[in-house]
Amino acid sequence: MEWALLFIVFDLIALALLLGHSDRVPAEAAAEHVRKGALLIDVRMPTEFAASHLPNAVNIPVTGIHSLVPMRIHDKGRVLLLYGQVGMRSSLARRRLEALGYSNAFNLGSFERAAQIAVGK
Repeated sequence: MEWALLFIVFDLIALALLLGHSDRVPAEAAAEHVRKGALLIDVRMPTEFAASHLPNAVNIPVTGIHSLVPMRIHDKGRVLLLYGQVGMRSSLARRRLEALGYSNAFNLGSFERAAQIAVGK
């Protein structure tokens, strides 16, 4: 029984990782958006943001997407590049923004991938 539970947990983790990567914007397109001045949004918690974040990124935790983004970003056509720690929260944030009518919200994925794209680290 314990092994079955372990396999189920492993499968759920693998599925979550796949879903987090499935909607990531291609690196070339993301780099072009960065060059054109897209807004970088770090969807991690404020403590994670304080520890490290990309230059010029703003912190809007995924839990505040519904309330904070409409107050701060009025142009629903603005290009928004979202990143989290591993890409799951940014994927969720992208879907939430899409539901709010933001047509150019893209999932960069993990902080590490976002740093490679945005600042070439």
